[in-house]
Amino acid sequence: MDCNQSDYESDKGENNQSGDKIINENAQNNYENDQSNQAIKCNEASTRSMQKGEAHVIGVLKIVYFLVREDIPLSKLPRFVQLSRDLGFHLLRMLKMWKEISEVMSFGIMNDESSDIIMNKHLDIYVIYPTTSGNITTHFLQLLALDKCDAETMTTKLVRLFQCYDM
Repeated sequence: MDCNQSDYESDKGENNQSGDKIINENAQNNYENDQSNQAIKCNEASTRSMQKGEAHVIGVLKIVYFLVREDIPLSKLPRFVQLSRDLGFHLLRMLKMWKEISEVMSFGIMNDESSDIIMNKHLDIYVIYPTTSGNITTHFLQLLALDKCDAETMTTKLVRLFQCYDM
């Protein structure tokens, strides 16, 4: 019997050691997986950050290209960059439209006073003009908030809008 007990006890000791070894290996694997996951997350965050930075640089270069192509002074770059942040992807399309308007012999302004659901007054402004290809085009230009709905306020708002674009 003593023989069997010692065999049992030695088997039990080996099982404990192998169980401890498995637990240690699992703990090590979990630690390595956690480290690997953290490295992956860090790498993904770094990649996203770099992509945003690249997108900003590309956006600024597109604005520079537009300014140079349209013969607009580069000293206006900071204003255009700020404007691009404010307006997003519509900036280049809007700048092209303003450039087209500034190059035509004449253009028409259509406006209408409107109210929103809480009765705030707005001035809706549209322009109509012939393009260089000879087509007549109409564009929504801007929606301006109105403090008063009289002719003097509307005229002042329109004049200021076109002065902003040196027109």
